[in-house]
Amino acid sequence: MTEAAATPIRRFRAAELDLLSVLEVVIARSPKVLKNGLPNLAFFRAANASLAQPDDEPGGIGFAQVEFWLALARDLSLVAEVEGRLDVTPEADEFFTLTSDERLVLLRKAWIESRDLNEFALTPELELPALRKGRTVDVTSDFPTAERLVEARRELVQIVEAIQNETTLPEFVDWLERNARNLFITHDNDGSWRQVFYRGIRERGGREDVERDGSWEIVEGAVVRLMVALPLSSLGWIDYDPRSYAIAPLSDGPAEEHSFEVVVQPNFEAVALGDRPDPSALWRLARFTTPRPEGRVRTYILERKPFSDALGRGDAAAELVSFLAGLSRAPLPQNVRFSLDDWAALSERIKIWPDALLIEAEGVEDLARTLPEKLLSKLAPTKLTGGHYALPAPETSVLREVAPPRRTVLDYSRRLPPVIAPTDTTALSAPREELHFRARQLLGLVSRSLSTDRYELDPELVADSAAALGPEELLRRVREGMAKPLSAPLSLALRTWSGEFPRPYAGGAEVFLADNFEQAELLDELPEFKRWVERQLAPGVFLLRPNGAGELRRLLEKLGIKPRSDARGR
Repeated sequence: MTEAAATPIRRFRAAELDLLSVLEVVIARSPKVLKNGLPNLAFFRAANASLAQPDDEPGGIGFAQVEFWLALARDLSLVAEVEGRLDVTPEADEFFTLTSDERLVLLRKAWIESRDLNEFALTPELELPALRKGRTVDVTSDFPTAERLVEARRELVQIVEAIQNETTLPEFVDWLERNARNLFITHDNDGSWRQVFYRGIRERGGREDVERDGSWEIVEGAVVRLMVALPLSSLGWIDYDPRSYAIAPLSDGPAEEHSFEVVVQPNFEAVALGDRPDPSALWRLARFTTPRPEGRVRTYILERKPFSDALGRGDAAAELVSFLAGLSRAPLPQNVRFSLDDWAALSERIKIWPDALLIEAEGVEDLARTLPEKLLSKLAPTKLTGGHYALPAPETSVLREVAPPRRTVLDYSRRLPPVIAPTDTTALSAPREELHFRARQLLGLVSRSLSTDRYELDPELVADSAAALGPEELLRRVREGMAKPLSAPLSLALRTWSGEFPRPYAGGAEVFLADNFEQAELLDELPEFKRWVERQLAPGVFLLRPNGAGELRRLLEKLGIKPRSDARGR
């Protein structure tokens, strides 16, 4: 074991640079997100090449490290899909303002509690025939559930924290097979007709499922080896040497000081040099440059667009130039400093009017020919894309003077076609090409944007809008704006969040109570709800099957509804 890896924070700092590299590739490439929810192959190859020790893709390893760090970044909301492309978020900026110890705590918690990370799928020695590209299993399989994986991670962390002396990875796997055989998959009834094979789990290249007898080291052992090499070692629980397979406990101690510098060259390249760079400083540098990480060599290209984007996010040009100069021992080249000052002077500014008047060109090809000339000359509105106009809201008397209140072109009393389509979840589909201004206003009342054409109901927005308009009026507006009737999940979530329906009760003696009969009817339409109902005792009273209360709680929480824990409210 090396002295540099003697403490958890030292071990973590070395691995944290891999997370930084993956995020820098996201900044540099803004990769397209495919239908399976993952970025394209070019991103994975570029991110893998940026790691300190890249995985061997041709050797069948794939991109386990990239998928691991990307999953944690998504769990912490460091990256998000924006208009079909993966991009970093403001939460990532806040993340790198924290200390290394605080970042370590967040990443550990994200890994242990991750419900999307699939270590069985990342393990190169195994194949899951039922695995889709989205890393989910959709057929009968012995693959552990997300809840089982979370508990297994917690138990495995407790085991490695109890290690007192140095051991080897094969010895550790043998110990787990003897003392924690049911860590991932239950083996109590091995040999019965249902548990002869690991159903849905094969060795890579194999044609049949792996037999359970004598194969614990092949299946669960492979997953343990992956966890030791990635999260347990990278997140500072143990010190692991992949060359000797030695595992040793880590001891608390002071962290090493950061030691690095940035050399800014006249060709607008900034090269980070040093074995112990500060991830926070490198992240800030990456946010106003185009990063080009390549293993231990990190290059940042100074360009106008990322620099202007940083100014648009609120950074001051003088502060960015001062920060860059502070990282370099030598003065900035004159041409670089001049260009940065020039970019700051020429960067576009976004104009925001707190109170504005929007003149919408709904169904009008040329709004300038239709509006009164007096209105255009006196108010001087700004022309927007799509033919619309906007200007700071004038006084009512001025508006009445230039635009008669009953002018047909400004009459919004007519009904516009509904263009929002409900789904079988709490999501809404609204094609951007057909979305008019009134539909955008309705979406702003109850939902938040997921992508260009996709929106998700937001409990807080629904509650605020219901408090301002009333639940009945809000429901009426939503129904009028929908191209089809509301689905049961949408109607249930909307009317519960708005306060029209009381929160149902789930728990106790496996009985489910819904105080409102309409609410009970909507619930009864859900297939997931019927699956856990044994029979209906009375209107709104359902007898549940064993463990049904917990499952229904999770079902309702997916819809944003938190069941109450007291039945006396009925």
